[in-house]
Amino acid sequence: MMFIISVIISLYRRFQNGVRSLFVIVYSNTNIRPVFIPYIILKTAINGKSINILMINMLSFFGLINLLIY
Repeated sequence: MMFIISVIISLYRRFQNGVRSLFVIVYSNTNIRPVFIPYIILKTAINGKSINILMINMLSFFGLINLLIY
């Protein structure tokens, strides 16, 4: 099953400072209804540059739960 992940870029740019949670809409081929997944951004500072680390493991985990439920 392929998931088409659409991330809202405006919210990403707006909440880029600090630790925020994005809602990622995951669409599957059999499921029409979107599932909102909390997407936690962890900011770490490396060489004076802030790098946002996305929790992709949580995304795949909730994706499998979505396949099991629906």
